[in-house]
Order: sequence, then structure tokens, then C-alpha cells
Amino acid sequence: MRLTQQQAAEYHERGFLMLESLLDAQEVETLRAAFERDAKVPGPQVVTEDGGTEVRAVYSSHQRQQEYAGLVRDPRILAPVRQLLCDDVYVYQFKINAKPPFGGDKWAWHQDFLAWRLADGLPAPRQVNIGVFLDDVTEFNGPVIFLPGSHRRGLVREGRSASARSEQHLDPDDISLSPGQLAEYVDRHGMTSPKGPALRRAVLPGDRARLVPQHVAVRAPAADRHLQRRREPSAAGGRTPSGLRGVPGHRTAAPAGGPVLPGAVRGGVVTARAATAAATGRAVVLEEFGKPLALRTFPLPGPPAGGMVVACGYGGVCGTDLHLCQGHLDIPVPLVLGHEGLGVVRELGAGTHRDAAGTPLAAGDTVMWASSISCGVCPPCRLHREPTLCERRRTYGVNRAIADGPELSGAWADHIVLQPGTAVIKVPDGTDPLAAMSLACAGPTVAHALHERRPVRLGETVVVQGSGPVGLAAAAFARLAGAAKVVIVGGPAGRLERAADAGIGDVHLDIAGAGDPAEVLREARAAVGGDGADLVIECAGVPAAVGQGLGLARRGGSYLVIGQYTDAGDTTLNPHQIVHRQLDVVGSWAFTGAHLVEYVRLLPALTGRFGLAGLVTPFPLERHADALDAVADGSVIKAVLTS
Repeated sequence: MRLTQQQAAEYHERGFLMLESLLDAQEVETLRAAFERDAKVPGPQVVTEDGGTEVRAVYSSHQRQQEYAGLVRDPRILAPVRQLLCDDVYVYQFKINAKPPFGGDKWAWHQDFLAWRLADGLPAPRQVNIGVFLDDVTEFNGPVIFLPGSHRRGLVREGRSASARSEQHLDPDDISLSPGQLAEYVDRHGMTSPKGPALRRAVLPGDRARLVPQHVAVRAPAADRHLQRRREPSAAGGRTPSGLRGVPGHRTAAPAGGPVLPGAVRGGVVTARAATAAATGRAVVLEEFGKPLALRTFPLPGPPAGGMVVACGYGGVCGTDLHLCQGHLDIPVPLVLGHEGLGVVRELGAGTHRDAAGTPLAAGDTVMWASSISCGVCPPCRLHREPTLCERRRTYGVNRAIADGPELSGAWADHIVLQPGTAVIKVPDGTDPLAAMSLACAGPTVAHALHERRPVRLGETVVVQGSGPVGLAAAAFARLAGAAKVVIVGGPAGRLERAADAGIGDVHLDIAGAGDPAEVLREARAAVGGDGADLVIECAGVPAAVGQGLGLARRGGSYLVIGQYTDAGDTTLNPHQIVHRQLDVVGSWAFTGAHLVEYVRLLPALTGRFGLAGLVTPFPLERHADALDAVADGSVIKAVLTS
């Protein structure tokens, strides 16, 4: 079974997906009967309501009952999960909820990944929950409740509350949302409850974060339940760190069993995590300009001395990649694309390893890396102190040809080999990877432009041309730097709406869909006082934008050009505007590792003020062509390939 493109998009957009008629009636009865048997097996895997004998939940049934062992290996379960995670998986947790309606203790609103990270040290949010309805689910028997799309905002909190009762146990209330947080999230995202007959299944997101109360029935306060903090696989947790393979056609005849408990809502919850990859790596390869890209498999080499191998969880799709595919930059082919990424260190080469900030690095650390290594000896490096202008700069995903080796030298892959000299920076714990990836290339690029080339001065008015990642990074950084007003001129309208939703920019003007672009330019000047902006930042990447931008700056103002990274052709402009307005016209090219460090350092401030994760649309590595098309037609702001 394979999800359609529409289903996968719905999963990533809303944070969950309902699949109809997954199991037939006999299979459901088989699973229910197996639950009846398993609930009677004594042991720590059976959790009862406080002060009673009524079963609340049963863990790890797949280790005792053949029916559930078959369920977790069923291709109908595994295929969509592998598709979403782009990897083999193992069962992290298996749990059957037997919560009776209108009774028992509540389960607080929470995000699953935070609980798993605190309890078991999971390093990254690469999990998928699968919920199977074993009873009809209605409004009256305690359905799970979701806040659609809330996963895009990352973690609500970074750790346990200050009032946590014990360091040895993890109480759900220690990581729950406050009433104020819940109200704000509900106001923004709404609420929904997947309901329906027992012959349906919900694929639920462990990927990143979701907000969900496992049950909403509330009663008078009772003794709090504590979940044992576990570091090792256990019967109660059901952790099974081994790759699972689908068992085609697996079915189990229904054995005799007791009656179904009346009024109980039961559903199996399986959490699958990506398993360790094999000794090969998949990568997206640009073989010829203007031709479709290829997904190829390469041997996974060991790390070079002083370097490392990183498991790329995320590879950003930049507007520059479109230009590379079209041959707008003189680069060698074939090569693995992807110059921006985030991943987990798989293996370190010989030597002492610290990141660019001096922090020790170890396998399992989440890192980002600078795309380029400068030579240090050419005139720009040695004399002009401009390493971004290095004449022999080697850039991952841009000029590292496959023939030069190693093949896995781009971030559009499930692994990348980082060479010694690469500026690597450890990502702070708790950082939402999608938020970090939203501006992974744009952020450091703008850090260079606004820190060194032409800083934003306190109280200035700023017009930004372009509403892609670079434009939104410029608008966000300008606000952090103290700009009085930021106007974004871009398009299409959907991009501008998402920028507004993320809190980026004060005024949003659609020039891409305008019948009269000149009128939009007049509106932009009016929005900053009529005479023009103190600073205009070009981030559109369209040559014609430069001529327009010169007229948006006030006399004595500045025009900063960032977006013309690749040669998209000539344009017509009026040089009189530069002289008449007495403009400072400044260009800024790319970034260095120091600018990446600055971006990562600013992530807490950026994510605290702007909804960065909501700017990202993830695509599995296999859908690289769809991701490129979405970037090209402007239907997404930031596409990120996941592996």
C-alpha cells in the first residue's frame, strides 16, 4: 500500500491522516480477542486506573500475541510509514488504549516527542504513530483530539515543568500545555477528532510534534500516575530496536476469545522509528542540465580523518538549485545536489572534533554545516579578508563532482561525507529541525549581508523585494535589528499570506499577481512615508527587480542586492536613479561558516518571534521533482527533502 501524493501532502500539512477500511471485520474481531487475552496476562505491561482493577492500557502486545506481531509487520502498516520516513523502521512503542468513556483519570494535552526525548533520549523527531480503531469511535467515548497543523510550530516547551514532582519519573502533567497555551493554539489551529468505525486506521504524526490529549474524560482529582523513566528496552515499553520487514499476506485466524468489554474504547498505537541505514546511501543526482534528476545509490564510505559522515535528515531546496539544474552556473556534472542540510553525526573520522563554536562533537549530535570551504591562500582569502569570494571555494551540492569523490557530497541524500575544514555547528537541543531548515541557506546569507555589508540601523524603514526564504530572512533579521517598519514586495499571494501568518513583515504587497506593477511600487513607497525606504533589500533573484528597486529607496538611501546569486541574464535600468538619489548600492555574495554560526545562535530569537516551521513544506527524497516544481511555481515558501 502506498500513499497518494495528495494523502502525503495532507499528512504533512495537517499533521495526521485517516485511511479508510484498512482492516476487514474478521481481522478486527481477531485483534479484539487477542486484546482480551493479553489484558489478563499479569505484569508491568498492564496499566490499570488508579485505585482500581479496570484496565487503562496494555503495552508491548506484539511481543506476546501473534496477532499483534503480525499487525506490526503487515505491509499495509509498514509501507506508508516507510514512505513517510524514507527508511526501514522498528517498533519503538506498542500500546493498546482501553480507556472507558466518562471515567478514569485524564491524559493531559502534550506532544509525544518531548515525552520520548525526556524518557528515552530520542535524538530527533523521526517517528510516526499508527492508531488502529478496534471499536467504533464517537464523540461520546473519548476520541483523540488534534490541533491540525500545530506540528509545524515545533515544540511548545523544551523540558519538564519547574513543578515536576520527581527526577526519577515522568508525569504527563509535567509536560502538558498550560490553559493559556492551549487557548492560543486552539484559536489558531482549531480542533478536530478523528472518528469512525473500527474498520478504519489513523496515521498519526510522531514526526516533529503534535498536540494531542490521549483522552479528554475528566473526573475528580485522583492520585497522579507516574510513567517510569526507561533507558533500556523493556516489556512495558515494548521497544524493539531491530528493522522490521513486511510479511506479505500475513493473516491470523480468529481464535476463540471472551466477549468485548462493553463501552470500552480500544485502539492499538504503534510508534515506528527509522532504523539504522545500511552501508549504502541514496542521493539525488544532477546528471545533465535541463534533464530530470536521478535518485541513485552509492556505497557509504567511512569518514575521512578530521571529517565525519552525517545522516542527513533534512536537505533544503533553494532557488539556486533551480538555476543549477538549468545550467545558469558553470558547475561540473554529474554531482549530488543540496548545499544546505541538517542531520545527525553517524561517524567521526580520526582526530579531535569540535564544532565551529568550540563545543565537542560526538556521534548522535544534531548538526548543521556550512556549504563551502575556502582555500585560505588565494588573494580574496589571504589579502582582502573575503573568504566568500574565494577563487577555489569548494561547495557541497554545487561544485563537488561525483568523479572527484566521495560521491555523497550533497545534502539531497540520506548521508553526506563532510571533509576536514568544514564549519560544523551543533544545533541546540530542542530546536525544531524544520524551523532551523526554513532559513538554512537564507539565514546565513542574510547574516553576512546585514552584519557586514550594510547593517540595518535602529528605526530605519526597510523594503524587501522577494517573498522567498531569502526575502523573509531579510525581513525577519531587519525586525530583530530594530527596523521601524518592514514592507515585503513579492508574491504569489499565498506566500505573502504565510509570511504574514508567521509574523514576518508589516506590509505585504503582491507584485507577482498585479495587473499594474507600477501601482504596487507606488504603494510600497507610500507605506514607508512616500519618499522611499532608508534601505531596500533585493532578494527576488529576478534581474528586472533591480531596476524597480532603485526607485523604492529614498534619496540618500541604500540599495542592498542579495538575490542575484546566479546569472539569470541582463536587465534594463536607469543609472540616473543611482546618481539622482545618491544611493549606496552594495552587493553581498553567499556566506561563510561564521555566518552560519551566527544564524544558529539567533535561532532561539527567530523561532521565539516568528513561526518559521510553518514556512516549510517537507517532501520525501523520492519526491525531489515535486519539490523543485513547487519551488519553481511558488506554491511553497521552503521545500525540504526528508530522508
